Amino acid sequence: CQPDEANVTIEGVSGSVCAPGCTMNSCPTDLPQGVNATPTCNIINWGTGLMYCSLGCGTNSSCGHNATCKPVQDVFLCTYDQ
Repeated sequence: CQPDEANVTIEGVSGSVCAPGCTMNSCPTDLPQGVNATPTCNIINWGTGLMYCSLGCGTNSSCGHNATCKPVQDVFLCTYDQ
């Protein structure tokens, strides 16, 4: 993860998300090379109330190197395999 990103794990989902903080859909648009997933402000830490961006995906190829598209409730997110 980059210095401005949190290494986020999601209960019940293998891998992790390098997630920058966000407010009201203000996700960064600079994506890693080879990634064409959609940045979305949709992860919340219920303990702190802080919001984070994830990469919404449809296929593994949209996630780039070492990441896969996984279902999380009713959305699909890119997660880095561990």
